[in-house]
Amino acid sequence: MDFLETNASKNNLTLKAVYSDLFQSIESQPFDYIVINPPYYPKTAQNVKEQAWFCGENFDYFEKLFQQLPNHITIDTNCFMILSQDCAIEKIKAIALKNAIAFTLVLEKKEWVETNYIFKLTSL
Repeated sequence: MDFLETNASKNNLTLKAVYSDLFQSIESQPFDYIVINPPYYPKTAQNVKEQAWFCGENFDYFEKLFQQLPNHITIDTNCFMILSQDCAIEKIKAIALKNAIAFTLVLEKKEWVETNYIFKLTSL
């Protein structure tokens, strides 16, 4: 049992954890909630640890994510993504828009020298 499942159990939550490369191992189905904390620096990851930070030279992670995401969200889905001020937010939004995904700012929070943003993602 991993931390996610352990914490869900401690909080009396029903949870089904699915491990997948984005939606690759998941059938086309809508979700109630999707929370995304993506890698967003444009560089090719050299190992598993770097995958947490680097999205590929050409923002490959986002190209793949926004191609797959429409198969898993509906008008009732709560889909959120957190991004930092030091990533290419406008580039990421453009990739989303190309795939009919819109961003709506939900929260902006500054901690020390970094500002983070939480966006709600919806289908157009």
